[in-house]
Amino acid sequence: MLDASKEQTEIKDVFPEEWEGFVGSHREDEYEIVDVRQPDEYASGHIPGARLVPLGELEQHLDVFELDRDIIFYCRSGARSMAAARLLRDTGVGFRGIYNLVGGFGGYEGVELVGLPRLDVFDVHEPMDRMIMRAMNMEKGAFRFYSLFQERFPQVQFVERLARLIDLEKKHARALHVYWKRHVSPKPSETFEDLFMSLKGDILEGGEPFDAWATRLEQAGELTCIDLAEAALVIENQAYDLYRHLTGTVDDPREQAFFRLLAEQEKGHVRVVSRFFEDCFAAVQE
Repeated sequence: MLDASKEQTEIKDVFPEEWEGFVGSHREDEYEIVDVRQPDEYASGHIPGARLVPLGELEQHLDVFELDRDIIFYCRSGARSMAAARLLRDTGVGFRGIYNLVGGFGGYEGVELVGLPRLDVFDVHEPMDRMIMRAMNMEKGAFRFYSLFQERFPQVQFVERLARLIDLEKKHARALHVYWKRHVSPKPSETFEDLFMSLKGDILEGGEPFDAWATRLEQAGELTCIDLAEAALVIENQAYDLYRHLTGTVDDPREQAFFRLLAEQEKGHVRVVSRFFEDCFAAVQE
């Protein structure tokens, strides 16, 4: 519940060149990115992990903002987001931090995601063990896709980092299995290796079918190192975007913590993939 007894929070600017460092320095439970544009604008391209709350609806949804988080607003150019930041400030509620992205989405220099998060791949009303199984299946999908990636493009400059990413996908599936055994009932009836082997991996982490991405890869023809790195970056950011949004769709603190954990893991994957580009450009300079 909002508490108007605290001191008014100062609005601070975040510049595009500061964005990656700003987000990277925060845990997933420490900040909220809020897009105050219209739904069509959001679907045409948005920052991964951003919650859509159009400016005209903001006052109706003030209760979704946690006092102990940094709230970062953005819009197309920065005008609507500054209005949103002022509106939140003028409630008199003492938030941890209120920020405005200078230049808005037009000045943003990071990865852009098109469309809406595929929230339908998770039924948030089903038992936790089923949700964990779905998450493990999506890790298996990413594991399969990057293995196909490696097989199709064995000479790509970031092949060593790609092998690490493949290993990470399986490790994170294993971590989910451990989480299941420790915190959720009924417990898994199979060992991790047996269960992982049996999973189809037919959905990637962002919610898109494995076959759709595999077909794209097969039909793409000759791809540069940068093309391949960008494809991996989109997949990992889609996964991060999905889990950030799912965190806001559940009320159970245990389920919120679960999806927040997955988002944190995917942010780690994004960091790994971001290093692919260093290998690409190093090869060009040789």
